[in-house]
Amino acid sequence: RAVIQERSFTVGSLNLARQANIVISSEVEAKVNELLDAHCTPIAVLMEEKIIGLIGLTDEIRFESKQVVSRLRSMGLRVGILTGDHYAVTRSLASKLAVDSYVSEILPSEKHNQITQRQALGHKVAMVGDGINDAPALASADVGVAMGSGADVSMEASDITIVGSDLKAVVKSIELSKATMSKIRQNLF
Repeated sequence: RAVIQERSFTVGSLNLARQANIVISSEVEAKVNELLDAHCTPIAVLMEEKIIGLIGLTDEIRFESKQVVSRLRSMGLRVGILTGDHYAVTRSLASKLAVDSYVSEILPSEKHNQITQRQALGHKVAMVGDGINDAPALASADVGVAMGSGADVSMEASDITIVGSDLKAVVKSIELSKATMSKIRQNLF
C-alpha cells in the first residue's frame, strides 16, 4: 500500500480486493482468466476503491526441479508445495512436478500453520524456501533449508543454507546427513 499525491494505491491478490468489497468488472474477470490460462498468478493494482490494472506473475520451473522431486520421492519422502500463488497455477505446477500434495493462495503465517499441523500428526517436516514469506515456515520446520540466492531473513530462519540456487544440493544434503548419522551409529556400536 502507498499514498501517492494524496491517492491510495494497493497492490495485492484479487482476494484482497474481494475482502475489501471492491467490485470486479466482467472485463477484469476476463483478463484474470486470460492470465490464469497463461499459468500466471493475477495481482490487482487498485487506486482508491477501483482496480486500475492487473499484473501476471509466473515462476519458471527450474529444469532440475522434476528430477529433484523424483529423487526425493524415491528416497521415501513425501513432497508438497506451499505457496501464495493462485490455485490453478499451483495445480498445473504440482501436476508437472508430480508432487504428493499442494496448498495454494496462503499467507506466510498459513505456511507456518501447515508445517505445525503436519508435525502435530507426527511427521518430520523439512521446508525448502528462499523468500521473506518462507521465513516463519523455515523456522518452524524440523529442518529449514534456505536457498543461498534468496532473502537474508530466510537464511537466518533456516537450519541449512544451500550455497547458490542448485536444488540438487537439497538431495545431496539429505544423503550427506544420512551418511553422517550412519557413521556416528557405526562408531557408537
